[in-house]
Amino acid sequence: MRERDSRSPQHKSDVIWAPLLEGALILTAGLLGLVIRQPLIFTSLGPTVYEQVETPERRSATPYSILVGHVVALGAGFVSLFILHALHTAKVAASGHLNWPRIWASVLAAMLTVLVTLLLKASQPAALSTTLLVTLGSSIPHGRRWPSWWEWLP
Repeated sequence: MRERDSRSPQHKSDVIWAPLLEGALILTAGLLGLVIRQPLIFTSLGPTVYEQVETPERRSATPYSILVGHVVALGAGFVSLFILHALHTAKVAASGHLNWPRIWASVLAAMLTVLVTLLLKASQPAALSTTLLVTLGSSIPHGRRWPSWWEWLP
């Protein structure tokens, strides 16, 4: 994408190519997800793809920041759920309400995500969405179980 002046109208080519590229990236994740039988399309993918297409020059749009940011976010979310004994509490989407263990897990996970990504110079704003997907219980689709390596948790 070309560098844009904030005062000038968008380039016509951006209006055509940006949606096509964003759609192609999400389609790629969806196809890969079908092949490996994993839900690789999730809400924080949208802003991540948008940032990559619209502002590829930003450090947060680099593959390093994207991968490290989201991996840190996943880890921070699960660690926070475990530490605060919130892993087996009611999931927000399923129950329709928040509970204190998940609220505190969300707070801790957000703080950990920001701290670790800043220390690793892997700032990725959409990673906080990944963190909240985990802590609020939205990361595992209905009817699926946690990965087998999490079954040892209390």
